Amino acid sequence: MKRILKGTLPVIMAGVICFSTACSGSKDYGKYEDVTNKAPDASFSFETTLNERKLYPLSTGGKTYYVASNGSDQNDGLSEDKPITIDMVNVLELGAGDSVLFKKGDYIEGAMYVNAKSGTADNPITFASYGEGNERPHIHGDKGDVLTFSKCSNIVVRDLEVSMDGIPFSVQLNPAPSCINFQYSYAGKTQYENIYVVNNDVHGTDKDDIPTEKSVMGISVSSTERNAASSPKEMLKNVYIYQNIVHDLGRSGIHTAGWLDKEENNQNNACMDLYKN
Repeated sequence: MKRILKGTLPVIMAGVICFSTACSGSKDYGKYEDVTNKAPDASFSFETTLNERKLYPLSTGGKTYYVASNGSDQNDGLSEDKPITIDMVNVLELGAGDSVLFKKGDYIEGAMYVNAKSGTADNPITFASYGEGNERPHIHGDKGDVLTFSKCSNIVVRDLEVSMDGIPFSVQLNPAPSCINFQYSYAGKTQYENIYVVNNDVHGTDKDDIPTEKSVMGISVSSTERNAASSPKEMLKNVYIYQNIVHDLGRSGIHTAGWLDKEENNQNNACMDLYKN
């Protein structure tokens, strides 16, 4: 990778910074360029082996399933010319290295519920996009969670557009529906880890009404337990939510919560060490 540096710069040699006035003499610095008498706005370039920040692990070696608006429940989804519907994702037997890819530029109506699936720490299950162009696949749900992951680990969700119509505030729902929801209710002693939500466009209704008047949440991580005594500690760790655009929602944009459904007092369980990064 090349980076272009501009301005009056020191010469850097093996961790030693040497300004141009001190770099004269007969020493041979090999590939290092002497900046003596260079113009103040001179440009220089160098190659580096430093990697850019890795936002998520890649899925490799598994099956790839293709989902499109013109998909069929009769297809196996294992090739771009035989995509499945979003409903069929619910019954896929997913494991480490598998990918579920939605077609770029498609408008896909429906919802997805993935239950008790897990990749591995270095080979997750990925939900992303395929095809040409830069337009994300748009997955739109009506009055309910759109992409739900229940008791899942080692999951990557990236490069998607996810929206929902939502419910008016006059209709009381608890919890409010979410565009992308990771749910860990009644987990017992099981522990979960490694959730990556990266570079998604998440928003409320795309209809003509006012989205902020709807009870909609964007990206949620939540759990319900019976009471404080039965509530697990550090049930979920390593949740990474990076570079998402979350907008036009009536409730929370990015939301974490815990609830105790049998506790008479202090039912909110969000601060009881449920989650740990």
